[in-house]
Amino acid sequence: MENLPVTLEKIQSIVKTNRGAKPTIEVDFKEDRVFIVDACSGFLKHLYNSDESLVAHFHDGKIEIEFFKR
Repeated sequence: MENLPVTLEKIQSIVKTNRGAKPTIEVDFKEDRVFIVDACSGFLKHLYNSDESLVAHFHDGKIEIEFFKR
């Protein structure tokens, strides 16, 4: 998986290109993890279609976002 700075950069670029409401993102710097806490369905659709290396896991009411290294 990509490291935290690369993951944050990729998510930021996806958020910038999205035309809808902005999501609420939580970053756990201790564990190097990024979560989407709240987002509209349009953003989630845009997120899933934006990068083929994206992996998303839903647990504890949050979506954890990771990217495979290419």
